[in-house]
Amino acid sequence: MIKRPLVSVILPVNKNNPHLEEAIQSIKNQTYKELELIIIANNCEDTFYSLLLKYQDQKTKIIRTSIKYLPFSLNLGVHLSQGEYIARMDSDDISVLDRIEKQVKRFLNTPELSILGSNVEYINEASEFIGYSNYPLDHSSIVNSFPFRCNLAHPSIMVKKEVITTLGGYMYGSLSEDYDLWIRASRHGNFKFSNIDEPLLKYRIHKGQATNKSNAYNIFAFDSSLKIREFLLNGNVQYLLGAARGFFAFIYVRFIKK
Repeated sequence: MIKRPLVSVILPVNKNNPHLEEAIQSIKNQTYKELELIIIANNCEDTFYSLLLKYQDQKTKIIRTSIKYLPFSLNLGVHLSQGEYIARMDSDDISVLDRIEKQVKRFLNTPELSILGSNVEYINEASEFIGYSNYPLDHSSIVNSFPFRCNLAHPSIMVKKEVITTLGGYMYGSLSEDYDLWIRASRHGNFKFSNIDEPLLKYRIHKGQATNKSNAYNIFAFDSSLKIREFLLNGNVQYLLGAARGFFAFIYVRFIKK
């Protein structure tokens, strides 16, 4: 009998990139073995899908869908997952080899914990080190920062599956789907956040990623609409201040920053 995995890692991808092999292998080679990898091939070409099939094995599922939007792919992965915990991974990043082991250990030692991220090491297209994140670590600091920013790196996240199902899954646009989910989780009141201080993910900065400068307008639009929604729903003026701050940040990034 095959043992049911404790952790399901969801990796959405729709086209090949030079870092995909390394991203996948960084999960397949984890020191923690009670996991499955679910690769969601969304709106991809036949040739790319055929390439992905070489990664399929007893612990790796390749799921194809013609629907291209990220929230759908993530929800599909959650729906098909067997694990008690859901971990995220992106196709151009690298998980350190004991990432899953350390996150599982933190969950098992902290039963009240619901959503766990980590700091990240920033790397460039050549995998060269360019910096570290400095995210807040405790629940209150993470939640209190939400009106202004999301201090959780989505591809570093491990979350109890019941959190996602209780909230109804990912519900928002392709650039802020995680931010929306965490805001709704914080509104729920019973879900606890934390970040591990140690960088457990190498987060790649490159021109082709969704959060680059050319996408600044879309990022601003999604981000601002979330904050205005929260202000209108709850009257929390901090979210309105966060939207204003986001506007000035957009002007700076789009028109001033070189």
